[in-house]
Amino acid sequence: MRKTIPLIFVIAFFGIQIQAQMYETSFANEPKEFLNSIYAEFGGAGLFLSINYDLIINKSSVIRIGATPNIFVEPDSENLGTFDQEDFKIAGIISYSLLFGKRSNKLESGIGLIFGDEIKYNDESIPPAIFLNLGYRFVTNKVKGIAFKTSFTPFIKDKEFKPWMGISIGYSFQ
Repeated sequence: MRKTIPLIFVIAFFGIQIQAQMYETSFANEPKEFLNSIYAEFGGAGLFLSINYDLIINKSSVIRIGATPNIFVEPDSENLGTFDQEDFKIAGIISYSLLFGKRSNKLESGIGLIFGDEIKYNDESIPPAIFLNLGYRFVTNKVKGIAFKTSFTPFIKDKEFKPWMGISIGYSFQ
């Protein structure tokens, strides 16, 4: 009996270790699918125009990083047609979205933040603000191809809801 209990313990312990290693290697060897997208968005989170990079993970999660230059400023009223450094400002965009659907046509839903220098629209400055994202996205099933999306991107700032929309076109690659 003294030898049987330690023997059972050793067999059970090593059996668990072998099973744990089998499961660990099967999850570690699972291929991850990444799709990169670079695109221009007209409207949307950048108000008028933004340049963006998306990392799509396993065709279901999207991490977005972008920038929007304030190129729609009015020139200095005293020196018509001239701009100074204060006129050119850049705001950053970061967001996370989920994609729903089994094929190339997907529903996108997410949340993001626009931050940085003020961008004025209708005499209201936008950054910093939270924005929501609900729309359609075409995700290519090939190694590279077109990137397209259209979305409803309302802003939430100072407890106000400001509706907005955007359309994007660009290039996707693995």
